[in-house]
Amino acid sequence: MPSERFGLVGARFERRVDGFTAQCRRPAQSNPQVLDLGSRRPGTYIVACYLDVNANRKMDRGMFSNPIEPYAFSNNARNRFSEPDLADQRFSHLGALQKLMLKPAF
Repeated sequence: MPSERFGLVGARFERRVDGFTAQCRRPAQSNPQVLDLGSRRPGTYIVACYLDVNANRKMDRGMFSNPIEPYAFSNNARNRFSEPDLADQRFSHLGALQKLMLKPAF
């Protein structure tokens, strides 16, 4: 996600086994954006993130409710008119440090 823009990087991550959900927001400060989600127990997770360009703490949407700020899902899952299917977003986390490369869409 471009660092030339100011704002916040917001992320939601969920562990599918027990419904654990957490969210975090951090200042946008690097290119590519790096977001440390801390230590997590092993399991199957999904991650959704966006670049809150204007730092208003929400995903801004345009016509037909389409996002107008950059966003990404784990596994770079995509769906044209709605959030991708959870099965397409799931990934296994073994408990060690893990790096996810997400390609933002606009």
